[in-house]
Amino acid sequence: MNILSTGYIPCQEEGNVSYVLDNGVGAYSEDPAEIANIVARWFETPNFDLKTMSAKAKLLGRPEATFDIVRGLTGLIIIFVAFSFLSQMSDPCFKPSLEMLRE
Repeated sequence: MNILSTGYIPCQEEGNVSYVLDNGVGAYSEDPAEIANIVARWFETPNFDLKTMSAKAKLLGRPEATFDIVRGLTGLIIIFVAFSFLSQMSDPCFKPSLEMLRE
């Protein structure tokens, strides 16, 4: 998989462009003519090794990253809910009910 970035969201994705370029797994351009030239060069240049670029990209991939983030966030949510519940229990007027668990 070769990466051709044609734009990015400032302050959110701009690090992705330098990561791709620094690791030699793709190219970047916002200019349509240059984009066409990049793709043509990839397929027309005899010494250009798309397989090597693809292998590098595969090694850099982290397919579990999204799941790792979700697991981390889930853990934080559980801690937050438990802390909130325990904070309420310290209130002398707190009377737990089954209705609270349904919310």
